[in-house]
Amino acid sequence: MSDYETQQVIRGKRIGLPGDGYIPVLNNGFVKYLDHMGGDEDVIEAARTSTGRGFVSWEPYQRCEKCELTGSLSSVPVASLHASPCDHQWKAFPRGDNGLLEYLYVNRHMTPFEMCVGKFLVKAPIIFFRQLHRHRAASYNEMSGRYMQLPDDFYMPRPEDVKGKHATNKQGSGEKLEDWVVKTFLEDMSWGQQEAYSDYKQALDKGVAPELARMNLPVSINSVCVVQMNLRMLLHMLGLRDDGHAQGLTQEVAQAFAQFAKAIWPRTYALYEEHTKYAVTLSRSEAEEMKALLKGDKYMPREPGWKLGDAGMLSEKFLGKFK
Repeated sequence: MSDYETQQVIRGKRIGLPGDGYIPVLNNGFVKYLDHMGGDEDVIEAARTSTGRGFVSWEPYQRCEKCELTGSLSSVPVASLHASPCDHQWKAFPRGDNGLLEYLYVNRHMTPFEMCVGKFLVKAPIIFFRQLHRHRAASYNEMSGRYMQLPDDFYMPRPEDVKGKHATNKQGSGEKLEDWVVKTFLEDMSWGQQEAYSDYKQALDKGVAPELARMNLPVSINSVCVVQMNLRMLLHMLGLRDDGHAQGLTQEVAQAFAQFAKAIWPRTYALYEEHTKYAVTLSRSEAEEMKALLKGDKYMPREPGWKLGDAGMLSEKFLGKFK
């Protein structure tokens, strides 16, 4: 372990990160904390730049609208007890700055969240990075087979993760397969990985350029990548990848990111869980169906035959979210 890595472990322990900053994923991968900039307070600081103010407190407080003096709601600020030219006009903030943080998130004023940044080292199969790279607002530096010999290190699914094709979701996994099918698939996969790596190694030994020798390696080979994302993009990534519709291995790696996000930005992450992860968004037709249900009226689809307007889609949406 380098001095830099040692210092990151020490920092992870000091700030109380899950796993002291190291979370194992899949069969031999990991997500490791490297660094971050900004906390929940920095979101408030950024948002109030336009007013010349800044973060005050997460606890309830009051602020004079004329002279900007702040103090606890339960007591008069000490400064106001002395002679002052200001006849204070107090405004109460019973939720402290939690109210502004939630207002920003709920109303999608997201640029202040971009002022917070996380940096992580990730080891995972290439197939995971191909999905992660779709989040183009992140910064990546990945291990390269042009400059080094790639290690004989592959992702291997757990037997319980090998499932059949989903009946309706064309890109997802479905029901459990028979044991012999799972066993055969994993044996064939392992054999294919080792054959591909053996061919790769032989090509290197024969003097083939590394950038060509690697061509037939499968996407199950593990890679290592430094990933840097601002908080807005990190939460957007989690909304897609830490979701029941995402590929299982992708969910597992994303959940490691989520653990770090929750530890570093706990108040913002709580808002993400409240208003995104466990929330349900309604379309116009679904809102009309909900209105009809609440009023006890019969719901008539806006356009018969249009899937999003079909009666029953609303309940299916809720049940699918919380099953």
